Order: sequence, then C-alpha cells, then structure tokens
Amino acid sequence: MMTSTLTVDAFAQATTLKAAVHSPLRIIDPVSNVARITQMHGYMVYDTLFSLDANGVPKPQMVGEYSSSADGKVWTFKLRDGLAFHDGAPVTSEDAIVSIERWSKKDPMGGALLAGGSFSKVDDKTFKLELSKPFGLVLEALGKPGTYAPFIMPARIAKTPHDQLIQDATGSGPYIFKRDEWVPGSKTVYVKNPKWVSRSEPTSFLSGKKEANIERVEWVSLPDANVAMSALQAGEIDYYEYPPMDLLTSLEKSKDVKLVKVDPVGAQGWIRPNHLYPPFNNEKARQALLLIVNQEDYMRALGAPTAYYHPYCGAVFFCGTPLASEVGTAPYKKADLNKAKALLKEAGYNGEKVVVYHPTDVPDMDMGAKVTVSLMRKAGINVETIPMDWGTFLGKRLNKAPPAEGGWNVYASLDFGNNMMTPTTNLSLITACDKATAGWPCDEEMEKLRAAWLAEPDAAKRMQIVNQIQERFYKIVPYIPTGQFVRPVAVRTNISDVNATFIPVFWNLKKN
Repeated sequence: MMTSTLTVDAFAQATTLKAAVHSPLRIIDPVSNVARITQMHGYMVYDTLFSLDANGVPKPQMVGEYSSSADGKVWTFKLRDGLAFHDGAPVTSEDAIVSIERWSKKDPMGGALLAGGSFSKVDDKTFKLELSKPFGLVLEALGKPGTYAPFIMPARIAKTPHDQLIQDATGSGPYIFKRDEWVPGSKTVYVKNPKWVSRSEPTSFLSGKKEANIERVEWVSLPDANVAMSALQAGEIDYYEYPPMDLLTSLEKSKDVKLVKVDPVGAQGWIRPNHLYPPFNNEKARQALLLIVNQEDYMRALGAPTAYYHPYCGAVFFCGTPLASEVGTAPYKKADLNKAKALLKEAGYNGEKVVVYHPTDVPDMDMGAKVTVSLMRKAGINVETIPMDWGTFLGKRLNKAPPAEGGWNVYASLDFGNNMMTPTTNLSLITACDKATAGWPCDEEMEKLRAAWLAEPDAAKRMQIVNQIQERFYKIVPYIPTGQFVRPVAVRTNISDVNATFIPVFWNLKKN
C-alpha cells in the first residue's frame, strides 16, 4: 500500500488524476530523446500541424487550411484561429517553420522531406513548403506519431540546436508542464491549459477533439508492481500505465478496476545483435538467432494471457497494420536448434565468449534477456551476461568497443508499433552503417528499398516495396523479433473516455 503522501482533500481528489507511469520523466525534449515517457510528455504539452486518424489518414490539427499545387511541389498551410502558447504568445508560422526544421534534423522522415525542399513564411499565420520534386508523404510526415513526433514549440526554444536538450517545455497543447513541481525520478505535474482551443471534430486516434477535462495530472513513479496494483485497487492512484502481464488476470477480477487497450497494435520484443564484431557480423550467425526463437516462449515468460499476444508474428511492420506482410518468414516460424547450430558453425563460431547486456529493472527487457540467454546457451553459444539498470544500459549500448574491451554482442529490448510501422519510422531497420542505431547494421540494398518506399506516391507500389523489404530483412537480419503483444492500461472504474492512441494520453479523460 502506498504511503499517505498521496492523500488529498475531496476537491483535489475529484479534479486530480494520479497515474503510475512506467518510468520517471528525466528529459523533456521530445526531439532529442526517444524515450517513451518523453513522447508521453510531448503529447501533454505540445500539438502538431497534422495528426493521424484511426485509419492512418493525416488530418489537420494546428493547421486550419492547406492546399497543394497540381504538380505536388508547392504546399501552403494556414494555422487555425485561437492558437496560443502557454506563455500567452500567439503561435505563428515562424514557430511552425523553426520547429519543423529542428525536428527534421533528427527524424529520418523529416530529413527526407526537407532534403528536397524548404519552408518559407507568407504571413504570421501562413507558410509555404516548396519542393524540388513531389514527396508522396508530406502530410504523413507532418502528422507522424511516435518517436520524434513533429511537435510545434515557440521559435525561441526551437532554435536550440537539435543536438542540445531544450530546458523550457512551453507548448500550446492541452496541458502545462509545472516545472516548479517536477521531481525528476519521482513526480511530474501538469495542469489544464486555460488558453487551449480544441478542434471540434470527433476524436480518432491522435486527431480531432482533445479536451483537457482533468484540472491536474500527476505522474508518479511506483516501480514495485505489487505496490502500484495495491494503490490502484485502494483508489490511491487512478491510472496504472504498465501493469505486468502476469498481473492482468488479478486486475480483471478487481471490482473497482478495468483494463483498457489504449494501443491496438502493441509492442514487439526483439534481439539486437552487434553487426560490428564476430560472430554476428556474419548474417548466418544472425539467421541462427532467428532459429533459436520460439516467440511463444517469450510471451509465456512475460506471463501474457493468450488474448494479449500473437502466437507468431513475423511482420517487420507489425501484424494488424496496413504494412503487415509475412514474406520471408516461412523458414523461421518454428525454432530449430540443430539448424541454428549448423549456421553458427558455417559462420565460423567456435565457442568464443558472447557478451549480452542485460537491463534488469524493466520487467519486459529483464525477461527478454533471460529467455534469450537461455536459448543461446541451448544453441551452444558461450554467453556472458552483464546486468545493469536501464539508465546505464541506454548509455552503454552506444559503446562501439569490441566486446572483450567493454562492448557487447547482443541485447534484448522492445519497441512499440507506432514507432516501427513504416520503413521510415522503424529506426532499428536503418542499415546505414555508422549512421544506424546501436547495433550498426550495414546494408546498401535495404537503404535503397527504404528510400524507394518513401519516394513512391502509389500505395499499392509501396506495398510491393514492403514485401521486398521483408525479403531482405530475413536475409540480413538487422534484429530478431521475439513476439508482438498488447499491454492494456489499468484504471479505476470511475475513469472514462480513455483514448485508443498507441501511447497513453490524458486529454479527453474524465474522472466521475
């Protein structure tokens, strides 16, 4: 049971929502940090020019009117009326332009958009995008959800170099960040933005109406799952973002608690091999990792009820999404340790030590690492595990040193569907050598396919490219999927209008 420090008077209890979130907020810059908690923060305090609806169609959000030329090279956007930042300053076209330019320096989709184009101001509310050639996904880029979402912030803040963290979270979104009450590692507080003007269209995914119905939202850190569950059942918190899968059955039986799927696609566990060093600089060794994986082993280890996971999903861009494909998966749907051992031998592996980084304080990743290490040992791999906390892991995985000198060979992690649903947003699919994310896969053909998908305006032809990407993926194996699952949030039964958005958002929520 939680301590009495969360006890509040009746009025505050009615107008405050307390949420136990998966991780404390430590960095407030959603452009320079990919952490899920920072993304959640972004959706509290910022807005975007466009947002995707439940069908993946971009809809105007901060934009009121827009048009494009017949050849698709010139786009004109006008901000809707009533937009103001938390400090009272009106949102202007300069704010939008500078924000998008900063975002484009970090996000691959934004970088591709502005590689052949530039924005210019027409007047205080109108701006223009001029392209050297048509770009098929202009609106999708400006409404991109997930990692590196193109949030609009004041130009004075957005002028911060993209490789430096912003320190001011002034936005124009439905909630205001209370920096004076922020306790990094413990508590984050947001209050209703009195200047917020919502759109009137029905809410659909991240588009449409976003109303700040709760006066005050508090995120608290309760890393012990049993403590968090007891606090929820006792009414000391209202919202539990990340209940462990093995507690879902107990929560379903609690009379004052309900489970809500906020993310219809869910998350995917995966194994990331280091492509720089033996044995996994050889694609046959990486294919061997594919063959040791039985995805249901990972799901059972998480304690996931069968209703919350796919028995097998080999779709690079997630099952149940517009780009779902099974091309290339046939040889890997069933584990085959004997074949894995043969491939390791063909790759030249002779029992050398393989270093596995093991973050122990995030349950999903802790369990993913344990299952991976067990399966690797069954395949005859000489494994050394190095346990560490999540924060340490985030820094150490960037170490390119050889495993014998402090580097690594493998780690187990996960990511969420909306971060991985396209060839551009799936950062782990990037195979641009030193420019790729940790693991540093290097494959020119995959990069050409990713670029071709982004440049192709025809949806049917883009799907053909997706199938080619799948085929290439299962040959070069940038990473190994270990299963797709959906984790619901748990809320008190007096909480309603929880949005299905892929990531927890707190606008539109009501506390009755």
